[in-house]
Amino acid sequence: MEDMSLNNSSTEIEDNNILTPTKTIPVPPCVGMLFDCYGDAYDFYNVYAKNVGFGIRVRNSYKGKNSNEKQGAVLCCSHEECKKNNEVSNPRPLKRIGCCAMMRIKSNNTQKWVVTEVVLEHNHKTTPSSARFCKSHKFIGTAIKKKLELNSDAGIRTNKKFHSLIVQAGGPENLSFDEKDVRNYLDNYKRLKLVQGDAQAMYEYFCHMQIKNPNFFYLMDFDDETRLKNVFWADARSRVAYEFFGDAITFDTTYITNRYDMPFAPFVGVNHHGQSILLGCGLLGNETTDSFIWLFNAWLM
Repeated sequence: MEDMSLNNSSTEIEDNNILTPTKTIPVPPCVGMLFDCYGDAYDFYNVYAKNVGFGIRVRNSYKGKNSNEKQGAVLCCSHEECKKNNEVSNPRPLKRIGCCAMMRIKSNNTQKWVVTEVVLEHNHKTTPSSARFCKSHKFIGTAIKKKLELNSDAGIRTNKKFHSLIVQAGGPENLSFDEKDVRNYLDNYKRLKLVQGDAQAMYEYFCHMQIKNPNFFYLMDFDDETRLKNVFWADARSRVAYEFFGDAITFDTTYITNRYDMPFAPFVGVNHHGQSILLGCGLLGNETTDSFIWLFNAWLM
C-alpha cells in the first residue's frame, strides 16, 4: 500500500492557523497503511479525528531494547477509559467514558511505520464542529505567535488581538485555538521575556562576581527562543553558611515577585543566633514542574 499523507484530509491547516475547508473526503485509517515516520502517522490520525469529530491522545508507546528511538505506539480516542482516583475530594467531571476507538502503529524492518490494528467505532457522539476544542487539535502557529508577541509589545489588549484574528479567519470556528489559549500563551511569553539587555547585564554581573570569588556559583536557563527562563545563584558566603547551617532549609516562591512577574525563590536557613540566613536564590519563569526540577537540580549542584 502506498504511503498515506495529510493530503487526504478535508481540512488544510495553514501556518497562520486559519482553517480552509476543501472538498476531499477524509480517509479512515486501516491496517497496512505505511508512514515515513511516527510524526506522519500521528498527524494523519489527528487530522482524521478532527474531521470525524473527536480528539486523540497517546495511550502508550515503547522503545527498542537497544535503542532510545520509539518503536511503537497506540493512539486512542481522548474519551478512552481511565482509572478513577477515589482519594480526590473534588474530582473533575469524567470525560473518558471507555471509548475503544484507536490506531496501533509500529516501526517495521524497512524503517517505515505501519498500522497494525484499528478500531473505528466510538461509544459516544462525534461532532466535527466541536472537535477544535479538543486538546489534540489546539495549536498556535509560528506566524500567529509572532503577531501576538508584537501586538503585546505594542500594548494592544488581548481581546482586541483575538477579535482581529477572528475577523481575519472569517469566524471563530476557523481558528485552531480560542481566547483562553491566546491569554495563556501571552502570559507565558511575558513571564519569560526580559527587557532587551537585562539578561546580558545579569550574565555580565555573574561573571564579574565569579572573577572576584571563584566560589560564586550561578546557572541560567533559556527557552528555545533564547529568552531567559530560570536563574539560580549562590555567593561564597552563602555556600560557606550552608556547610554549618544546612540542617533545616525553607523554600518559598510566594515571598516576593518582581516587575517581570517572575517568582523569587530564596533558600533560607537559620544560624546559631536564630537569625535567618540566605543560602541561595532563584528566579523562575513560571511555577511549573519543569521549572522546579531545574531549580532543585541547580541547588544540588
